[in-house]
Amino acid sequence: DFRLQPSDPDAQAEGYGTNEFISANGDKLYATFVSYNKFEMGPSGPVILVWGNGIFDKGTGRFTHATGEYTFSGYFVVADKLAKMASKGTIKY
Repeated sequence: DFRLQPSDPDAQAEGYGTNEFISANGDKLYATFVSYNKFEMGPSGPVILVWGNGIFDKGTGRFTHATGEYTFSGYFVVADKLAKMASKGTIKY
């Protein structure tokens, strides 16, 4: 789930959403996040830069009482349909 809301006339936007991460055994970890997005022109057309942070809040199975936080950043090259993202954080469960 993701919603994008314009927050700046320079083509920068702020988004809010939820994530559901599923482990190999089917346990789920739930998170909410805020992301910031900036649109730039690259060699092959529009590129969307993305960065933000999120909060882990419960889940199922071993993640029933999980808490934690994470940051992420990356980009999406629209014409190439190529995305690259990296994230880092901690989870207590």
